[in-house]
Amino acid sequence: MPFDSTPIPTKKTETLHILERAARLLVEGWIQEEFENDDGYCLVGAVRASAELQSSVKASTNEEKVNTYIVAAISEEWVGYEPDSDGIIEFNDDPDRTHEDILEVMDRAISLAEEKEHG
Repeated sequence: MPFDSTPIPTKKTETLHILERAARLLVEGWIQEEFENDDGYCLVGAVRASAELQSSVKASTNEEKVNTYIVAAISEEWVGYEPDSDGIIEFNDDPDRTHEDILEVMDRAISLAEEKEHG
């Protein structure tokens, strides 16, 4: 019924599509010190590849928006670590960083985007 409490499905934004696609790429393979290679992607490389697949015209705008969620997720999960967009590379390439850390950041970034873009 239209007036009951059943949630109305919402259309995913391009930002969410990019974040989810990047997360899937990172699940399949995560690397450091390169954007991408045969073994997988780094955090930035996965976002770039996903943004370019989504929309080549808006790729850089979408990438910047996605990066804001990733930066926020990093700042929440690693208190005191507050990277800018360029700092995402440093975060990814930290020798103590793990694949699990990267996947946690992506999960949180997706949650933040869902909260912000779907209320």
